[in-house]
Amino acid sequence: MIKFFRKKHQEISNQNNIGKYLRYAIGEIFLVVIGILIALQINNWNEEQKAIKEEIIILKELKNSITTDIQQLNNLHRQGDEDIVSSKAILNWIEDKVAYNDTLEHHLTILSKAGQVKLFTPQNSAYKVLESKGIDLISNLALKNQILDLYNIEYPKLNFEYENYRQNVVDFGRPIARSSFRINGKLGAAGNVGSLTLVPVHIGDLKKILSSTIRLKYCN
Repeated sequence: MIKFFRKKHQEISNQNNIGKYLRYAIGEIFLVVIGILIALQINNWNEEQKAIKEEIIILKELKNSITTDIQQLNNLHRQGDEDIVSSKAILNWIEDKVAYNDTLEHHLTILSKAGQVKLFTPQNSAYKVLESKGIDLISNLALKNQILDLYNIEYPKLNFEYENYRQNVVDFGRPIARSSFRINGKLGAAGNVGSLTLVPVHIGDLKKILSSTIRLKYCN
């Protein structure tokens, strides 16, 4: 087709026919426009493919991050369940429902963990990358909103709740742990904790302190 227009260009130039030449020129421009449109279409397709690849990569990274977060939350949940079991056992002892025993000594060691409660620390590096590239990289609107809610609402709320829990443990348990427990055991090699445990100094006094503290903190 291009050869045809070139041939016509030569014929029209020789004839010096301006009308026919204009029609030829328009034809050539039309061909150029078609070429540009085709190039733009290919370019748009390439850009779309590039965006799709970037979206897939970031979604995989987000999936890995969230999977790690779920594992962390499961561990925190198990820790919370263990603390609840121990707390119930201690309350039963304080209320004279059970006598002091070796198992109760294990439950009492939760007081020694005051201030050591692990906080939830989400893996947010993938989300930060998504923010830098633009959240609109996620093509699915519902999924995009879920991701925004997770990182901007749910995760901050979880952090707030765990921080409150940690502070409650510190406020309640640390003074009792310092005043009513002693270290039992020896340091391991290179000064490691080894078999060190905290045991109550005086069971009767500890029971009174716990009972009094609970009344002051939760019953007034």
